Formats: sequence, C-alpha cells, structure tokens
Amino acid sequence: MFSKQRRSEPQGQLKKTPYPDEKTLQRLLGELLPWWEDVPMEVVREYWVPPDHSADFIGVDLNGNITIVECKRERNPQIHSKVIDQILFYADGLTGMSYQEFDHRFRLRAGSSLAERVAAVVLGQWDVDRFRQRVAANLQAGRFRLIIAVDSIPRELERNVLAVQSQLGNRQLIAVQFRDISGKDKNVRIVPNVFLPPIDQAYFFRELAKLCSTKSVAAAKELINSLSEWASDVRWGRGASASVNFRFDVAGTKPSVLGLYAWPGSKGLLTVNFGFMADARVPADVLRRFAQRLSAIPEFQNLLPALERARYKKFPSIRIDPVLARPGVIETIQAALDEIVS
Repeated sequence: MFSKQRRSEPQGQLKKTPYPDEKTLQRLLGELLPWWEDVPMEVVREYWVPPDHSADFIGVDLNGNITIVECKRERNPQIHSKVIDQILFYADGLTGMSYQEFDHRFRLRAGSSLAERVAAVVLGQWDVDRFRQRVAANLQAGRFRLIIAVDSIPRELERNVLAVQSQLGNRQLIAVQFRDISGKDKNVRIVPNVFLPPIDQAYFFRELAKLCSTKSVAAAKELINSLSEWASDVRWGRGASASVNFRFDVAGTKPSVLGLYAWPGSKGLLTVNFGFMADARVPADVLRRFAQRLSAIPEFQNLLPALERARYKKFPSIRIDPVLARPGVIETIQAALDEIVS
C-alpha cells in the first residue's frame, strides 16, 4: 500500500530519494495516482498530446477533473524551468480538444473507453452523461491540474512554481516531491510534499451551496461534524478541490471510508470508498456488514451483489441533494460505520 502525508515539511527536512532513474519514479507515481487525494482516478501513461508529444501520465477522476503529470529527477537539467514550460505545453495541446478525440487517445492507451473505465469502479448515482460533459467542459476551458513529480525539489523550481501558480487562471500547478520512508512491512511508501494549501470548511460549504439546497447543505454539515469527531483522519482537498475524506480505524487499517465532493457538475456526491478498504485488505465479512447496513438507503438497496461481484473494488455514490437530507439517511450511515469502526 501507499500512504500520503499531508502536513507540509520544510524543504531542508526532506531527504533525497535514491531512485535510480526516471522510469522508477514514473512507476511509483503510477501506483499512487489512482488514489490521489483519496479520489478514484483512471490513469494512463505516455498519453499522446498534439502535435507530436506524450505526457508521462494523464488522469481523470470520477468527477471529470483532468490531471497532467510530468516526472523529472533532480539531476535532469530541465527540472529548474523547462519542465514548467513542458507541462504548460501539454496543457495547451489538450485545450480545445473534443471529448471524442480525448477519449479515443485514452482508449488507445487503456484498452477501453474512459467512461467504461470509470463506470467499472463506480456504483450508484454516478451520471455518465454529466461526466462526459464535465470532461468536455474542462478540455474546452483548458482547466487542468498540472503536477511536476520529482525526487527532490530544488529551491529554484519551488520559487518558479509559486510564481507561476498565480498566473494560471483555470490551471493548478503543483510540485510534488517523493521520498522513501521505512515502515514495518517491506512495501515502499511514498510521501508527497505538496506546495498547495488545503481548503477549509468555509470554502467547501460555499461550493456545496452552489450545488445543493439549503436543507441538503445543513445535512452535509451535520454529517461532517459528526464524522470529524470520531474519524482517525480528516482530509480536505487542496487548491480548488472542494472535497473532504474521512479515514477510520477499520480491522487494523486506516483507509479512506467516506468522501464528500462539491465539484462543479457533480451535484454534490457522497462516495463510499469500498475500493480503498479492499485495497487496505479489510476482510470481506467486514465490508459485507457495512454494505448490508447501507442498503437501508434506497439508492444502495442492491449494493451488495454488485460489490461482491467486483470483490468490493467499487466506489458507490449518492447525491448529497436530496438524498442526504432525507429522514434517517445520516443515522443509517452512522450506524453502518459503527458496525465496522474499531
């Protein structure tokens, strides 16, 4: 498993990572990206960008947000300034592209369409038409998250990223440093050091109020306040990502169990992260009990059979508006968590 550490660390405290080459860095990043900020994301490598280039990674999350990633090692001479020009060039190349062309290029790398890949892990009230519209709108507007992934962030790159961020409009530019840390097991763990502050509750609820009724926003506040009191970790999104994820102690692990999203086009979503719990090796009987409890919510009535067929690697969702405001829904979610939380 891979874990992410959210607190900022001064540059001087980060040790250089002994990655032998950029391919190693790319491989490790490719394993982390699908769980970036605890949001399911479909990722492909070496994605074609017109006129004749390829980005190291392109990722699209369940809300249609697009991420472009370029990897560089510290000793690469392009790391100081040219890498920023390079990733902006990729963003310009994708801006204005139609959904059909973007999806065609994605299919060439993934073997199936983007919507098929996302639908394979999402159950419930995920709207494929709205997803396509959201991706298309982001392409037309040139609205992307740009990640420069490196083994060590030189001072010059840090200054350049911070200087450019304020001039990008629809785009977020992020520098991420990865380093090895030692754990009790033999698996590699990766810790990103991200130069972008987390959002706060006020921002999240302002964005949610644009999508949901006053009653549903009040219900979301009630649920978030309740979960915050007993979650082992609460993770707010970064930059413009209006989201919050809750990690709980479940069967000796601390996976992200629930997430709430207030991204434009999403209508406000609550997602149950069975996929993350399955990857954390939470026992199937625990996940079954959780699903059975949640099935009292009508939108999750047929949840368990689909989860069992997929070995629980799914992320079922319901709309915050109007579902969360219905009588008994919050209590059902709380009771389901009480069933599995240590």
